[in-house]
Formats: sequence, C-alpha cells, structure tokens
Amino acid sequence: MIGLLWASAVAAASPDACAVLTQTEVAAALGVSVGAGERLVPNETDFCTWHEQGKNKMEARFVAISFLAEETYQMRKMMLKNNTPEGGIGDEAYFSKEKGMVSTLTVKKGGTYFEVTALGHDASVRGKGDDLDQKDKEVDRAIARLILKKL
Repeated sequence: MIGLLWASAVAAASPDACAVLTQTEVAAALGVSVGAGERLVPNETDFCTWHEQGKNKMEARFVAISFLAEETYQMRKMMLKNNTPEGGIGDEAYFSKEKGMVSTLTVKKGGTYFEVTALGHDASVRGKGDDLDQKDKEVDRAIARLILKKL
C-alpha cells in the first residue's frame, strides 16, 4: 500500500517518464533502433522502458528510467552498498551496481529525482568484461543528460 502511495505521489510531481524522451533520442544513445516507450503499469507515469527492436526483450538492449520520490532516493542512497559518486550530472549523482545486475545511475536535480538503467551492449557478449559495464554507464550518462535538459 505504501509503495502505491509513493508511486502516486511521484507520478503527480514528476514528468511522464515515457514522454520525457523520444524514441530517436533513446535510439541514438543506445546505438540501435528502439520501440516506443512502455510503462510497466498503464496509468503509472513514473517508469518507462525502451527496448531494441527486432529482439526478444530478454536479449534486447534497453533503457529504463524511473522518477523517484525524495524519500526513495535517500533510502536507496543509504541502503545500496556499491555507490560511486558521479560528478557533472545534476546536483548529485551516483552509480550503483548490485551483483549480477547492470549499473544504475541515480540523479538529483533540484526537487526531481530519477534513475537510469541501460543495457548498452549486445546479449551475445554479456558477462565478458568490465568494458561492457563502461558502455552501459556511457548510455546511462547520455540519457541522464538528455533528461536534465528537459527539466
């Protein structure tokens, strides 16, 4: 129940996650064609994903953005173990990566908080080195900068 209240509060105060970026912008950042942004839940506008076209979603490159409530931002910042500050993006930003997951860039700009998670490399090379994590982070940074221009 609390999660639903948070989501509603975030949706009311945040931009529509699927409208903040265009397919063209996401495709340029990923380097592949993507489909239209998709919501997890039809009426919840705080989360959106774009997937590489022509591939199974489990194998596709993707970008996911999520607008957060301040409380969620602060809680994740304290609870996640592997936070690395990222300068030059918003008022405050950090990368986090839990074991077996892709990196997530969490950004604060004024009273707006959001996360970007991108898988910027092809499924055939997953798990084959730190260079792939750097590619994901490059996409995260590019997407975050696009969002910041629109806030």
